[in-house]
Amino acid sequence: MKVGVYIATHNNPLFLRLCLSQVAIQSRLPDMVAIHENTHPQSYMWAVDDIAESLKSKAVIILHDITHETIKHPLYHRKPLQRLFDEGCDVFFKLDHDDFFRINHIEHGLTQLSKGVDFNLNTLTAILLLPYRAGYVYMTPQPITRLNPLGGPAMTLCFNRTVAERYLAVMSDAASYGKQDDEVFRGIMQEFRGTFTPECTTVYVIHGTNDSIRDWTEDEPRRQQVV
Repeated sequence: MKVGVYIATHNNPLFLRLCLSQVAIQSRLPDMVAIHENTHPQSYMWAVDDIAESLKSKAVIILHDITHETIKHPLYHRKPLQRLFDEGCDVFFKLDHDDFFRINHIEHGLTQLSKGVDFNLNTLTAILLLPYRAGYVYMTPQPITRLNPLGGPAMTLCFNRTVAERYLAVMSDAASYGKQDDEVFRGIMQEFRGTFTPECTTVYVIHGTNDSIRDWTEDEPRRQQVV
């Protein structure tokens, strides 16, 4: 079984290094990692060259693409997923470049898929809120259905090749509507067998450059008390 991780990164070498560092310490390493850089005139793979070399020494294949012009959702994520699909991967993990993934994240997803389902989505995640001003708020694992149409955080998704083929096709059709990738996935979920696991292997990071900040800033004063 060939396991692939796909990472879409947008104009942020810090986030890419954070993400690939977490891949490198997984209890079950992937066989391939596909990285797609978007909207920057020059590649910032220099930020992860040492980590990439370390992964290669452990037989992990690193695939890389860069698109200089802006690509909107869901094509932003489609390109690295397509690379993994073309390389023959059997299982696919989406890792958002700005979130935290515990060392058992891939191992946990593979365990769920081994039960004969087509995809797995964890229903819980811890949350780290980084306001524009100094400070932070950390919230223990909880459901985030209010923020996500899937019933769980999209960055916990893993799925098999049958789902990937369908997902890729629908992404192309949805591009003209500008849908987020999680909205696209929601449209095909009922076609497949899936599990919704009440486990937490992630920390969802909400910061000033992602869309989720708009859903949390109004409640921030109350949430500051949860630190």
